[in-house]
Amino acid sequence: MASEKSSAKKTLSIIGNVFIWIFIVFAVVVTIFAFASQGNSEGVPVIGGKGLLKVQTDSMEPVYKAGDLIIGTQLDPAARTQLQVNDIITFKTDINGDGQNNELKTHRIVEVITEDGTVTGYYTKGDHNPMVDADPDTGKPALVRWQDVLFKHTEKGRIPVLGSVLDFLNTRTGFMVCVVIPLALFFILELVSFIRKFVEVKNDGKKKVSEAELEAMKLAAIEEAKKQLAAEAAEKEAAEKAEAAKTEEVTEAKAEEAAPEETVGEAAAEAEAEHTPEETVEDAVPAAEEATAEPSAETGADETEAKTEE
Repeated sequence: MASEKSSAKKTLSIIGNVFIWIFIVFAVVVTIFAFASQGNSEGVPVIGGKGLLKVQTDSMEPVYKAGDLIIGTQLDPAARTQLQVNDIITFKTDINGDGQNNELKTHRIVEVITEDGTVTGYYTKGDHNPMVDADPDTGKPALVRWQDVLFKHTEKGRIPVLGSVLDFLNTRTGFMVCVVIPLALFFILELVSFIRKFVEVKNDGKKKVSEAELEAMKLAAIEEAKKQLAAEAAEKEAAEKAEAAKTEEVTEAKAEEAAPEETVGEAAAEAEAEHTPEETVEDAVPAAEEATAEPSAETGADETEAKTEE
């Protein structure tokens, strides 16, 4: 089982490396195209004397279709005057009607124009078009000067759809998506691979942890985390109970502080009540003595009166 997993990992690694290297080669080619087109006055990438152009319309169907990448041979001045009927050429012309021959067109030569035995230019036509290329102002066939011819093509010199891809890659978004990001991913993956190999070399000879041991370690870590969470929950609950008990004690203490004041008042009232009878007794003693003295006096008087009468 372990050997099968290892084999599958190796296969995936090989496939991934293949795709990465394909991206790298593609990115390098696109970068070369971009720099080559910037260095050309016509904005056409030229590599090793070969021009790379994208077909914009279907005027040359069925030979070339819109979106195809066509490869043409760059012509020197002498070769530009030696072209023949049925040759497919790319030349500068005025397509948008601004009076400047700044646009490029790729059509087939249908007639060679000479003057005094010297080639002066060519009449051209798209294979899919019914008429010869005409001057929009006069309606007559438009003469392509030999000086405006740039490339000569063959019918087999095309790569379907790739022209549209290169057009997208020439944009900022396309360059980022298809060049910068793949290269960045490649370097990141290579860095990760290097780190892994470095760790493997560093740990070579040390005890290796099996998958079962690794799984057991994971479970132990999970259990430890659960215990820690339970301990934290119990500690929190104990703290809440202690806080509640403390609050209850404070409440009882406040109640006890209020109770002695009432007791003192009641004790004072009782003392007053107990003190009042004592005072009454004390007051009653002199009164009794006075009452006792009065009859004695009266008795003495009676006795005196009795003696007088005798």
